Amino acid sequence: MVRVLRILPAAALVAMTLFGVAGSAAAAAATCATNPAPGSTISGAFTVNSGQNCVLDHVTVMGPVTVNAGGSLTLLSASLLRGLTYLDGGNAVILNSTVTGTTLLEGGGPLLICGSQLNGAETVEYTPAGWIGDPGETVTVNGTTVHGCAGNQITGSLTLRDLAGIEVEGNTITGKNALTIEAFNNGEFAGNTVTGAATCSGLGLEALDSDHATPNSYTGTNNGCPVTH
Repeated sequence: MVRVLRILPAAALVAMTLFGVAGSAAAAAATCATNPAPGSTISGAFTVNSGQNCVLDHVTVMGPVTVNAGGSLTLLSASLLRGLTYLDGGNAVILNSTVTGTTLLEGGGPLLICGSQLNGAETVEYTPAGWIGDPGETVTVNGTTVHGCAGNQITGSLTLRDLAGIEVEGNTITGKNALTIEAFNNGEFAGNTVTGAATCSGLGLEALDSDHATPNSYTGTNNGCPVTH
């Protein structure tokens, strides 16, 4: 009986060690050392680290997605179920994809979002160049070329902060506090449909191409947001 009691802790320790190794392997697999297979599902969190140029092609991610400084991410008809955080990463491309949950796109390289469904609080800040919808243009980011960047469906809220050189065109933005813009210069905001409260300040918009004059429409309180520019 004494010998059994002594063996059990050792067996438990071995089991815990084995499970710990398996858990570490699972955590390591949730980074983008290689691109996940098209059509696959990632059950937990997913991270893109510095130097990784990750493509999620028809991939579903059930946990939160984080792109760390120096990483780049391309979503092609992908589905993210718990949001996206982009921390001073490289290029960000979101095409015909669905992102549900809080999205923070902060800093980094050019941004391209076309034909996508964004559900939740979306914040784009400190980004030097890019497109969030631009139906009239052919644009290229990170080797991906889109002929006519279709507008996006944004349900929840869109906050644009400290931007320059961005074009935001042809989007449908819906929510209680649908739109907030704080400091947006040398860019375009045109042809958007906003349903809900809109508040804008620090605007220095300018014409970057011929479609800049397409008016925005607002249903709800509009505090300083442009109809045309």
